[in-house]
Amino acid sequence: MNKGVSMAGVRIEQREPRGLGWGLRAAAPAAVGDVLATVPASCILRADAAVDGALARALGVDVPDRLWALPLGVRLLREHLAPSSAWAGYTRALPGAFASPFGFRDAQLRALKCEALVRHVLELREITRALAAAAANSTTELARTAFPSTRPSASDLTWACAAAASRALPVRGGGEAEPALVPLLDLCNHSAEPTAELVRDAATGAVSLVALAPLDAGGSVTVHYGEIGSEERILRYGFVDDDDPADFVSARFDALIVDTAHTLGEALPPGSTLRVGAPDEPAWPPPPSPDDADELQP
Repeated sequence: MNKGVSMAGVRIEQREPRGLGWGLRAAAPAAVGDVLATVPASCILRADAAVDGALARALGVDVPDRLWALPLGVRLLREHLAPSSAWAGYTRALPGAFASPFGFRDAQLRALKCEALVRHVLELREITRALAAAAANSTTELARTAFPSTRPSASDLTWACAAAASRALPVRGGGEAEPALVPLLDLCNHSAEPTAELVRDAATGAVSLVALAPLDAGGSVTVHYGEIGSEERILRYGFVDDDDPADFVSARFDALIVDTAHTLGEALPPGSTLRVGAPDEPAWPPPPSPDDADELQP
């Protein structure tokens, strides 16, 4: 798998303080536009079209766009479980767990106070259970296509989806971007002011790490994980950016509405909350039960 990989411009280092994972640093001074590393198309892990079709038929519907990581995760899991896979070294070096909410307990999900995100995670749970059941039967199309020699569990599939979602990074150029895992270059950490970007060669499909800013030797090589907003960012990566531009919208209101809002705000006692919505609408998030309170981990 390493054939054609060039990492001459970067080195891999553990982030400080230890426990924060790994990252890339410049191996030597670099100027804007310098190519720091390149991974050929043959080493890039993508979803399998045949598996996409098998997934859709196993679920009875096409995989929703919001679950784009599922087909890529299935491909990743197939390579991870296959003893002779060319990607075995890469997949087995991946963490056993990720900081994203895919693996959260119910009480931890409620603590996020984001109903849409919770629905997304619960939907994925149901789908992974259904797929695990389909893969357990060796006669099904999904088992024959995606897992001919192994029988993954729902936990295996959840891990693979979390890995795919957190490791697939945006790549510029070479036509329409598709989710893909680029070994080694996926060690780049995120920054709102990145020092590099991933660029695909339209002719060869190779992906290069190209400097966006001058770098000193030992300088941190970072990329931007995309303008996706805090909800999607915490779902994929387990963190959010402060003042993320994708979290803000511009809106125009009639002057009467603005004046009324000011009047209501001044009339309310300090510390009170003005609730808009149906009076019988259930509160969100629901209060945790005593049992859930014990599940939260520090």
